[in-house]
Amino acid sequence: MRDTSRPDSGYRLLPVMETDTSFPLTHYVIAIHLGLKEFSEDNAAEALRRTRAFLGLHEEAGKPLISRQDGSPMLVQQIDEAFLQRHFGQKMSFDIRTPDEFDEHLLNIRSSLTGIPRLSYRRITFLGLARLDQHPFQIFQEIDDRYRSEARRVETYTDGTLLWREDGYHGLGPAEMEHTESEDVPGLGIINDRTNQRAESVSAAEFEALFERAQGLTCGWIVDCEPTADEQPGTAIYCEETRPEDEPFCRHHMRSARLMLPALYPAA
Repeated sequence: MRDTSRPDSGYRLLPVMETDTSFPLTHYVIAIHLGLKEFSEDNAAEALRRTRAFLGLHEEAGKPLISRQDGSPMLVQQIDEAFLQRHFGQKMSFDIRTPDEFDEHLLNIRSSLTGIPRLSYRRITFLGLARLDQHPFQIFQEIDDRYRSEARRVETYTDGTLLWREDGYHGLGPAEMEHTESEDVPGLGIINDRTNQRAESVSAAEFEALFERAQGLTCGWIVDCEPTADEQPGTAIYCEETRPEDEPFCRHHMRSARLMLPALYPAA
């Protein structure tokens, strides 16, 4: 392997590039990910945190980015303020990342190194639609953030119907995939800029419970609500009776629904 570092640098950068690696953290292979405009005493603590986190991911994957001149890898536990001091006063020409943006980026790097999808979950609520019986009131999505594509979804309708789908257009499930994007999925901010949609993150547990209900044939009628310790909404408890495949509730609760909301649940 060719060594392009200066004789007194003390480090080599892996993979080796045709640039000076006297200050390995300023090399674009690393600096573009750290997202710091420069190294200085003012940002030393944050720079040290990011350096350890970023190099640590590669160390865990068996792909260390920095080695010593003797070829031995430089381990994260050896990255200290003295190492960082060598880089003080060095400026980079890359985009700046806030601490939150760096942590978000780190999750994507972990997914790329391990091959394990990085998943997030969201709820999109549709506002002001004239025919909610033909359009879902809400869509819950499981997003593979590495590829910005939808892995699974649940569509909820005003009559209590739940439609599910997994693995996109070529996958399984009755949902039609036509009410919002499933590929090149936009961020929450872009969705919230639309006049008739509101999007927010939900937990994996909330999505899994809803997806399980959508795939099953249990009644969707809420019979109770489990309180929480704080002021957050409680957890809904649903009827566990079996429902007909083409109706959202069991026969008992369908009768109740038709009495309470005849326009929404007309008699069969």
